[in-house]
Amino acid sequence: MLVFSVMLFLLLAGITAILGYYGMYAPVKIKEEVVGDELLVYHQGSGDYREIRALMDRIFKTLRSDFGIKPQKGFCVFYNHPNNPGKRTMKGEAGCLLPPAYRSSIDGLAENYSIAKTSREKLIITEFPMKSEFSLIISYMRIYPKLKKYARTNGYDPRVPVMEIYDKTRRRVVYRMKIKRKPKSI
Repeated sequence: MLVFSVMLFLLLAGITAILGYYGMYAPVKIKEEVVGDELLVYHQGSGDYREIRALMDRIFKTLRSDFGIKPQKGFCVFYNHPNNPGKRTMKGEAGCLLPPAYRSSIDGLAENYSIAKTSREKLIITEFPMKSEFSLIISYMRIYPKLKKYARTNGYDPRVPVMEIYDKTRRRVVYRMKIKRKPKSI
């Protein structure tokens, strides 16, 4: 019985340590901050959520090989929730987020991609460590409910889409949500 108890303890300690490494217990600090003045190079898509990463990767590769641009941040925005039924009903945008220095390089990009320039504005923001795909799964479970709760608590519309920014250099996922006052009916 002692051996079983020790084995069970070690197993639970190992699982707890692994979950901690991937961010399960990382603090979630939500703030409002003015950000923007970036260039978005993206495609709109619909279909299975798992296809978004491949879409982002294609854009990264094309920007590097055809335009000599080395993006460090990818992004996606989903306009409906992954828990909604019907994988084919996913609607969103995915691509790369570029600093203002690349504005002179966008002429050739507009032929193949949608281009948008973000303006500086106050957004709801939080970050999460990105160690692997497993970190992303944990972040979905932890971040989205907290963002929605923060929005509701502060009188903002919790239905506003969230932009996920995958920052490769900092190994973080940044979540941005526009601040929009909540309609009186919610």
